[in-house]
Amino acid sequence: MYEALAAVLIAAVLWALGRRWNPAAVFGAYLALSGISRFLVEFLRINEPALFGLTQPQFWALVSLIAGVVLIVRTQYLNRPPRIAAERLGAGDAVTARSNDAVTARSNDAVTARSNDAVTARSNDAVTARSTI
Repeated sequence: MYEALAAVLIAAVLWALGRRWNPAAVFGAYLALSGISRFLVEFLRINEPALFGLTQPQFWALVSLIAGVVLIVRTQYLNRPPRIAAERLGAGDAVTARSNDAVTARSNDAVTARSNDAVTARSNDAVTARSTI
């Protein structure tokens, strides 16, 4: 009964996160949430302590929780491309990026990229790229 309720809550949370997070981070959230759920449910069961006073399912639930948190942190926070001023500008603004910049242009922006720049253009953008892109 408790596990079914936890599964429904986890599914609702994952559904909401799936719209904003990448798939790897959503999987990490599943690992973390299911680990928390399993850890708590195991307090209601009668199992012999195995390691550090925890039952074996509780230990593996903690491993799942830690793996999920690491996956979320790596995919959501550590692997983000550097943000520059071009991403904060409004529509119709002109942007020039130089030397290893990541540029995202949105809706009627003019972008000039030089030397190893990554450029993503969306909807009526004028993009000039020089050198390696």
